[in-house]
Amino acid sequence: MLFKHGVTMQDVFQEFAEDILKDEKKAAKMVSRVVEKKLLTEIRRGSRSLHPMGEYDSDTLYNLLARGGTSDDEDDL
Repeated sequence: MLFKHGVTMQDVFQEFAEDILKDEKKAAKMVSRVVEKKLLTEIRRGSRSLHPMGEYDSDTLYNLLARGGTSDDEDDL
């Protein structure tokens, strides 16, 4: 897709970084999906993280538990 439009991954990352700085809703939603996927992976592996869980991680974990341990993406399958 990027090649077809003549842009690089760096172009996409730059735009995404700018959207994060502007607190754009789409960027925030994507970051939330990444956090959820990471937490679900760690939970499924039984990982014991050495770093303390941040407030955002704990909120995301609470939301995952409230949904029965599934991500929004899995609900769409």
